[in-house]
Amino acid sequence: MQYLLVIDIVSPSETLTSIMPGFDYVHGLQGLTPRNYEETIETFKKAKYEILEELEIKNMPNTFIWILEPDRSR
Repeated sequence: MQYLLVIDIVSPSETLTSIMPGFDYVHGLQGLTPRNYEETIETFKKAKYEILEELEIKNMPNTFIWILEPDRSR
């Protein structure tokens, strides 16, 4: 695989305080705790992916597109 494209909404955190309306409420009804921004970035690192580019989607709070590539330094 050359690249991995991830599009996701993250839960608010200390660094990202805005929220997509209803996001945490809907997940709470399902008993789910979504990842915040920092946890998402840590997941990429643990999976051995490097972030090539991060794009924040306008008018959609806490919504990102990440372009990742496998860490080939191993």
